[in-house]
Amino acid sequence: MFDWTPQGVVRTPAAAHAPPHAASPRQHALTWLVLAALVAGIAWLAWRDRRYREARAQLDEAVRLADEGKLAESLALAFEVERALPSAPALRKLWPEVSRVIDVESNPPGAVVEVRLYGAAGSDWRKLGVTPLSDARISVFPISCA
Repeated sequence: MFDWTPQGVVRTPAAAHAPPHAASPRQHALTWLVLAALVAGIAWLAWRDRRYREARAQLDEAVRLADEGKLAESLALAFEVERALPSAPALRKLWPEVSRVIDVESNPPGAVVEVRLYGAAGSDWRKLGVTPLSDARISVFPISCA
């Protein structure tokens, strides 16, 4: 082996260039732990990005349906989008076109409130909550309540 020194190139013994001691089991475990955390973080970011892109596509579809006058279908998509993108500006703009916000009280309180489109016997009931309710979102179409 050779080294550069102020005196020029000097031959050095091989022991001076010996590799450092082997890593301990603790260092190996820490390395694998950091690597696993990095992979998990990347996977989570990819999942979040995919979920955002899907919700964004659904929101675009909901806006298109509302523009075509298919308000019931648009509202159903908007409820799905709300879980992933609750504060999206396009969703906030869409809500007044396809829904209304109501307050519901009952005497005695504690009644379960469910709604569905009026005359849509085959459609599912959507639970709004338990009374007293404030700021419950319903369709702009006539609804049946249970």
